[in-house]
Amino acid sequence: MAARGIILLGHLQGISDGDLMLADDLKENLAKGDESLENFKKAVDDYVAKAGLEAPEVQTSEVSPNIPKEVSSPVLHLNLTDAGVSAIVWASGFRCDFDWIKLPIFDDGGEPVHRRGVTELPGIYFLGLRWL
Repeated sequence: MAARGIILLGHLQGISDGDLMLADDLKENLAKGDESLENFKKAVDDYVAKAGLEAPEVQTSEVSPNIPKEVSSPVLHLNLTDAGVSAIVWASGFRCDFDWIKLPIFDDGGEPVHRRGVTELPGIYFLGLRWL
């Protein structure tokens, strides 16, 4: 995102009179995200090897850390008016909406009943759910 001109910030610590106070933790959070991705890729590779699965060779390229140069001098305070910010979209608490699927594969709470993404109905699978 930084390469596309988006300014990355640390987590919000507080707001006072239109000023945001931001933590100096962006570099660490980006590093944790990169580490988590590498751990996930290793776990997938280990599983493929352990299960004896055939998988195409992945073209590897030298990937540099996801940490932009701008992180060396992080933004710790941001005045919303001075920055021209007129709206904030606070995006949290997302959940899936499966109302459009009219099949008997959901529990009473509307969540899919599955084991590792596989439902009891042949050919019906889920990807991208929590813990998959």
